[in-house]
Amino acid sequence: MRDSIVSGNRIFYCLLALLSLLLLFLLFYKLGTEPVKSWDEALYGVNGLEMIRTGEWIVNTYGYEPDYFNLKPNLWTQFVALSFTIFGQNLIGMRFFSPVFMLFAAALCTFFSYKKYGSRGALFTLLSFTANRHLLLYHCARSADADSMYILFCTGAFLALADTERNKKSIYISALCFSLAFLTKSFHAGVIVAVILVFLFTTGEYKKYDLRDTAVCLFLSTAPIFIWAFLRYTKDRFAFIRKMFSYDLFKSATSALEGHDEGILFYVKAELLRSPLALACLLVIGFVAVLSPKSFYRNKSRYALLISSVLPFIMFSLVRTRIIWYVYLCYPPLIVLAADCFQKLTEISDKVIPKLLTVMAVMLCLGTALLNVKSVYSIYPQDKVLTALQDIIENSGKIYDRCIYQHYVDPETRLMHEKWRPNAFFIIELYSALRPKNGNGHEWEKDQEAFLFTTRDQLDAFKNYKIIGSSGDYLMLEHQ
Repeated sequence: MRDSIVSGNRIFYCLLALLSLLLLFLLFYKLGTEPVKSWDEALYGVNGLEMIRTGEWIVNTYGYEPDYFNLKPNLWTQFVALSFTIFGQNLIGMRFFSPVFMLFAAALCTFFSYKKYGSRGALFTLLSFTANRHLLLYHCARSADADSMYILFCTGAFLALADTERNKKSIYISALCFSLAFLTKSFHAGVIVAVILVFLFTTGEYKKYDLRDTAVCLFLSTAPIFIWAFLRYTKDRFAFIRKMFSYDLFKSATSALEGHDEGILFYVKAELLRSPLALACLLVIGFVAVLSPKSFYRNKSRYALLISSVLPFIMFSLVRTRIIWYVYLCYPPLIVLAADCFQKLTEISDKVIPKLLTVMAVMLCLGTALLNVKSVYSIYPQDKVLTALQDIIENSGKIYDRCIYQHYVDPETRLMHEKWRPNAFFIIELYSALRPKNGNGHEWEKDQEAFLFTTRDQLDAFKNYKIIGSSGDYLMLEHQ
């Protein structure tokens, strides 16, 4: 008996080590080779670079002017700046903390599953993280977006809530995680409050908390936010905070921003119907719920995880601006809930269907994890514009404190833009002391000290220029 237990432990730790190595590979391999994306990653990269160059740690800047486009508190930007300071001003420095926070979230969920359910539940949890294409590959763990940090805090809040059945003071952790999530992603953190309140009042758990508990939760959930708000107020009064409410909260909830006008079933189609991991989790959860419905819903820890998975999904479906990464926070509690059910299914040894379901769930996750390995291992297609821009800057000698304009047809949009793409803006600031200026060649002609980034087919539009750098079809000009 003792030998079988020792053997079982060895198998568990070997599988845990293998899955951990797989997750580390998926998170960190080629982290610095993927091209910078023109969405939030580039914006946070610019914010972080300028933060360490100016020493301004309270106000995000873009082009060394206060940034009123990114209307989130700047906790994540501070970590990006810290990462640049530690690892250097490069792409790994920009992205490093993002996979680290996702690794923490995976470790937290795996440890929770192991302590609460058992070794098989823990292994399924870790396997599920390696199978999550969205968390790993798209606007999250491998990019410098704020989502990994936000998901870590949401996960901490949800798991602590699920632990209140054992220790009621775990809700203090949920309260603190809410404030940290708010400082990361602003009003997106409101779903944490909704989940906590729905759980407490639908289960009657609120009755076991006294006035002191309420006061502690209020303090932990608001004190960090008020400290940040006060510091921000000293910089620009209510200008930033007012925009947070008017645009980031009310406008995004009532109208589709930036063309994100998908239907109310967008997340169902994009996540549930196209994700092998979601299918695997729903299979095992659904079977256990049907097999023993009374015990399934009466288990308060399980109920907390269920609400944490479902309620944010519904809430973000109801707001008008719908973007795929808004519902990423639903995955960790869904995975842990599925791990609970997976452990239960493996303990039913006398029935065929539970065995088949566990095998199907594992195969779905393994297959998706292997696809993730292929995606990460592949050579990322390089952005021609960014590559040319970087080559010209690095090979043109030291150029300080001069403006640079653009005049070319964007190969992606087939348009000539007045504004720099955020990823090009970031590349210029990362590799030079040039100052990107919005405007085309006509604006450049008025600025005799500036440079122009253009293409060979646009040269006929200009006179009296000198080519100071080139890369393929792309050129950098200065006035002669």
